[in-house]
Amino acid sequence: MTDTIEPQPVAPKDAQWDVLIPVRDLIDKHPDLALTIRETVTQYVRDAEYPALIPVQITDDGETYAGVRCPWCGIDVENSEHLDVLDENDRSTTISADEFDHDHRTVSPDYDDRGQFDGLCYVCTGCDRPVSLPTAWTER
Repeated sequence: MTDTIEPQPVAPKDAQWDVLIPVRDLIDKHPDLALTIRETVTQYVRDAEYPALIPVQITDDGETYAGVRCPWCGIDVENSEHLDVLDENDRSTTISADEFDHDHRTVSPDYDDRGQFDGLCYVCTGCDRPVSLPTAWTER
């Protein structure tokens, strides 16, 4: 593992508005489709393949430790606690450093008492972009 990454290219600034205008127009003309559109978008967000987080070895002041970098902005999401799991109901929970397990390649988010928590995707809160777990990693 290395400490450097090649950041992912991002969409042009304000590109989301070009995409959302036709969706808003469709809902305005056919409000009966609003929930179907929401369900479809939710499913696409859940099924999308996002750039994977990158496990790295970080050397800082002579100390080397494991980290996990965001492919978009390069921030160490593990040690800075900048990784959230976004819930289908727009709730999120932050994954703390002690919930990463490099030996077993897993993360174990603490969902508190949220029995109804339904994870939609992972989000780097350093840049507010969706990411996936590193290759071969799973959630416990």
